[in-house]
Amino acid sequence: MAEPNLKPIAGESVGEKLDCEFRRLLGDALKGQDRGRIAAALSPRLSLTALQTIGFLNECTRTANGGRGKRFPACWLPALCDVLGESELRKYALSDDQRLRLEVGAALAGDGWLRERLEKLLADLEAAEQRAEAGHRHVQRTTGNAQRGTSLLPLPA
Repeated sequence: MAEPNLKPIAGESVGEKLDCEFRRLLGDALKGQDRGRIAAALSPRLSLTALQTIGFLNECTRTANGGRGKRFPACWLPALCDVLGESELRKYALSDDQRLRLEVGAALAGDGWLRERLEKLLADLEAAEQRAEAGHRHVQRTTGNAQRGTSLLPLPA
């Protein structure tokens, strides 16, 4: 998915630029799809009739008159992406930081050596945490015994 170009053109705000870019992506995701089928699948999730849903989808992707149709509600995005089997559109709603983390995770998942190395590092970290916790419990036990006047150490003969 291409990064959104959010630099406004003359007379256009960043919000308007973002709306137009999202409208274009939404239109691309719906292109060639049976909007009646999509509307029928979305309607129960959105508590609307199929006719209302298809009309709204058409309004949200309208580009005539400067592309000033209705705005697609962000809360509908997960339902639409599930119906379309679309993940690229959902990525658009992520922040730059979230998108970067997703890309790094995908790169790690695709590289066997990196994945194995990461799993080993995580296992080593878990083992170190368990050793530290066991040492902490040992210190607590010996400290507690010393406070009560007893010790786990052998007494000198």
